[in-house]
Amino acid sequence: MEALKASIHLFVLVGSANKTQSIKNPYTYEYRERMIRDFFHQAKVSPSRYTIRPLNDHPYNDPAWITEVKVVVNHFRGDSKRKIVLFGHDKPGNGLS
Repeated sequence: MEALKASIHLFVLVGSANKTQSIKNPYTYEYRERMIRDFFHQAKVSPSRYTIRPLNDHPYNDPAWITEVKVVVNHFRGDSKRKIVLFGHDKPGNGLS
């Protein structure tokens, strides 16, 4: 909710969208998207305040992941000069702590 409070429009990138279900990633992208939408709905957040998009994993290839983030965000931004602020989440056990 902090990201939403700090934003005019929140753009949610849901990672591991290209991964099949596993112990590490037990939910599909579609299921996680639905959970996020349900959360926003229960919090009475208008769908016009957020956009949810998939983001693929690129194991051991940070430049490819960064490029995909830029492509997705720039597509959303279009020709506008909107200020983009990135908020992130670090999942335990991914070695990025």
